[in-house]
Amino acid sequence: MGGKGLGKGGAKRHRNVFRDNIHGITKPAICRLARRGGVKRINGLIYEETRGELKRISGLIYEETRGMFDFPV
Repeated sequence: MGGKGLGKGGAKRHRNVFRDNIHGITKPAICRLARRGGVKRINGLIYEETRGELKRISGLIYEETRGMFDFPV
């Protein structure tokens, strides 16, 4: 009989994947940054290290700018 209901819970078309946004900085992007800095070859362990440093630095910048523009009410 059916009708328009909630469905049977089949496969979802789109799933929300919650992950750290820092993984949006891809290996090729890190390679381009390194090339600009004059690096010829990159070790495989550098990518996660670079992402960690970028996250730390962006956090510091965020805290600093938040402190500048956070006015007490």
